[in-house]
Amino acid sequence: MRDFKPAVDHFHETAYKDKQDIYEALARTHSPHTLVITCGDSRINVESLLQAGPGEVFQIRNIANIVPEYNDPDPVLSLQAGLDFTVTSLKVNNIILLGHINCGGCNTCLNPPENFDEMPYLKEWIGKLNPVKESIEDQLAELDDPVAKSDLMEKTNIITQYNHLMEYPIIADRVAAGNLKVEGWHFHTDEGFVEVYQPETKTFKRL
Repeated sequence: MRDFKPAVDHFHETAYKDKQDIYEALARTHSPHTLVITCGDSRINVESLLQAGPGEVFQIRNIANIVPEYNDPDPVLSLQAGLDFTVTSLKVNNIILLGHINCGGCNTCLNPPENFDEMPYLKEWIGKLNPVKESIEDQLAELDDPVAKSDLMEKTNIITQYNHLMEYPIIADRVAAGNLKVEGWHFHTDEGFVEVYQPETKTFKRL
């Protein structure tokens, strides 16, 4: 295993000591203002993107930032439990569904690898994206550029998962009451900007 001790020691002597009072308080409780549901991709540094400090953001990660439908017969309990906890108990004010360019999960759905059968759990998980791909088959057929295909798949996935989130009564009720804001983001990691889904027009607009 890589030697992480120098990194942990550096954290203790710098970042921790700079905010020691905050870390000590967070050991007792935390009140994050935002839940971010995002991909497990190592290129996404949520705290850096949001300029957030310790204790400000609760994260739920999985490949391709998938949210199960509310009545999904095959639920993802770790995610749904996270929704229960952050929305009902922690009472976050914001939920960001954060996708990104060159998403490996979306690209795997578009172009399954030859050795897919050697990764049965991944294959089953990526299968949850098949309805997304099927909904845009005609549009994908008209595109030759792989980047354009990925962009379409990623954004359609964000819209789909955003809609799934809004099916949950604990979310929809708080949104209707003005106590919660939900947004879908598409993060351009190469250029450092975000596009935000606009439900009214079903388009994305740069933040």
